[in-house]
Amino acid sequence: MPTPAEIKKTAMTIKHCRELAGLTQVEAAKVVGYSVSHLQKFESGRYAPPERAIKPIIEALTDRIKKGVSK
Repeated sequence: MPTPAEIKKTAMTIKHCRELAGLTQVEAAKVVGYSVSHLQKFESGRYAPPERAIKPIIEALTDRIKKGVSK
């Protein structure tokens, strides 16, 4: 089980990647395959994403950053 510090760090990383990709939470939710409410909870740190989901979420968002594709 992740510690509160790990949850906060993951939340900040997800939000930062989404913002760098130029995506709204609605757009990012579609990209990463989670509902908007789940993404909001991940970003706020209220809910830790499943461990197996963290890497794919970050990779999907950083992929958008690398491609320079937004919205």
